Amino acid sequence: MGITEGKNMRIKYTMFLLAAILAACTNEPLPETIVEEAPESYTLVVTATKGNDNTTKALSLDDKTLNATWAEGDTVSVYSVTGEGDEEMESLNPVGTLTAQGSGATTTLKGEFLKGYTPMVNAKLRLKFNDKPDYTTQKGTLEYIAANCDYATADVTISDVIEGDVSTTAASFENQQAVVKFALKKQDGTALNVTSLTVKYATSTYDVTLATPASDIFVAIPGKSNETVTLTATSADGNFSYEKAGITFEKGKYYAIGVKMTRLATLGNLYYSDGTFSATLETGKTPIGVIAYVGTDVFSENGATLRDGATTLQSHGLVLCLRNIANAKWRKRPSEDGPANTIDFPSEAIVDDTGDLTRTTNVSGYANTKFLAEKTDAESNYPAAYQTWCPAYSSG
Repeated sequence: MGITEGKNMRIKYTMFLLAAILAACTNEPLPETIVEEAPESYTLVVTATKGNDNTTKALSLDDKTLNATWAEGDTVSVYSVTGEGDEEMESLNPVGTLTAQGSGATTTLKGEFLKGYTPMVNAKLRLKFNDKPDYTTQKGTLEYIAANCDYATADVTISDVIEGDVSTTAASFENQQAVVKFALKKQDGTALNVTSLTVKYATSTYDVTLATPASDIFVAIPGKSNETVTLTATSADGNFSYEKAGITFEKGKYYAIGVKMTRLATLGNLYYSDGTFSATLETGKTPIGVIAYVGTDVFSENGATLRDGATTLQSHGLVLCLRNIANAKWRKRPSEDGPANTIDFPSEAIVDDTGDLTRTTNVSGYANTKFLAEKTDAESNYPAAYQTWCPAYSSG
């Protein structure tokens, strides 16, 4: 009995202690669950510097170096970057705008994220200065490029988020285009002042219109490698062209290039005895004609051999002579050679608007002239078509 009572006493005592502990715990307040509210807005601060010699805004030329600085108030668009690899594989979503807090090569960019975007540590952001550049139409000056074509980007990573303040790695901006100064010259090395310049590089075309004629033209061109550049310029002295293959313009680089351009034939140009032409009369040269047509048509038969053994070359224009050949007889009159002759031209030489004939036949008459010159009586009856006049004509 004693043992049994002892056990019962111990059980009762243990139960009493448990009840006391439970009672004490019941009287203690339960710990509160603390839930931090997200900030109403997040402020982003980025330290931004230029990445090379022509990055960001305010481009200026100092000798041969293109300097670039920030201007207070410059704006930068912020995008969140998802996906990896090439830009085609990435997804960019606009999440905010930053403003430059000062001027100079280095500045602080500050702004707020858009509502709905929650910045996280290690998230990648892309910053874009002037993210909608217009290269297609330009004015040929650095000022215009700085205001409209100076497109630069930088990638940063969010390094810290403390309440509503967000910081990132430093931003080093890099221009996405080259800036090229074309110094235009004539073939004699003198400056060529133009009113417009068209630049074709790879598959893109950039039209430059100048307020005042100039020979030094600044053009912003997106960077590419080993492409052909073609220049076409208009001046008061006519049209000029230039082309060269294998040209590389690296983004973020500045190039100063001297270009000797070739004059293009233009309707109404004077044509000289030395084979040159110009829009206005050049002293010391003898004008013999006026360019009456310029196009892609071929007005001479490539490979056709003249009586003197020379071979004609393809041409793409017509010159109206300023004077007739003195005493030239295109064909003897019927009274001089008896009854009028009927000339049976070959079908390919007959001018017929309904026929499938080339402009060589219809416009220049080369085929007809060649046919007459080869007739056995050409020397006596068709002197103008014969070697004496057309094939061997010279200004002398």
